[in-house]
Amino acid sequence: MVRLSEPAREIVREAIVKTAGELGEVAVALAVCETHVHLVVRRGGRRTIAEVVAICKTKARQALGECGYAGKVWGKGFDKQFCYSEEAMAARVAYVERHGAGEV
Repeated sequence: MVRLSEPAREIVREAIVKTAGELGEVAVALAVCETHVHLVVRRGGRRTIAEVVAICKTKARQALGECGYAGKVWGKGFDKQFCYSEEAMAARVAYVERHGAGEV
């Protein structure tokens, strides 16, 4: 299991926010933890969520590589939950905030 240092977590955080924006997604909440990431997006782009996740993972790994971090970072797959109401979105954001992030 990979454990991201605080500097590595900041690199990942910046890469994901930038990439999500470039893809037309709005990053509402993001928690980059030592061993995993939580991201809540308000959909705006045309890509599937699987494509968004894959691109964000790739861009974050590349950003880490540019800063000297090498090797495998992410496991395969991801968990997704769709929010069909503002209440569901608020609950998901609160969950991410409890993991130490907050609004992006």
